[in-house]
Amino acid sequence: GLLERLRRIRGLTVLAVLHDLNLAQRFAVRTMLLDAGRVVRGGGPDGRLDLGRVRDVFGVPMVEATTSAGDRVLGPAAGSSPALRDPD
Repeated sequence: GLLERLRRIRGLTVLAVLHDLNLAQRFAVRTMLLDAGRVVRGGGPDGRLDLGRVRDVFGVPMVEATTSAGDRVLGPAAGSSPALRDPD
């Protein structure tokens, strides 16, 4: 994309703030998490977020899956959030 070309050609650093963890790890070369305003290193040089660190920051069990396109996605484990629980 455009930002990647600018980064490569002009040697720019691109900093993006994203609240969608899956989008962040899909496009980022490096990722970080913030916890109460403190930077918590969350991903390696390939942009992948560490599942344990994501769990620690958000305070809910996390699971990972792979889409049919081969993308890794993270999400809260079933039943770990009131919004994810089946209604009675």
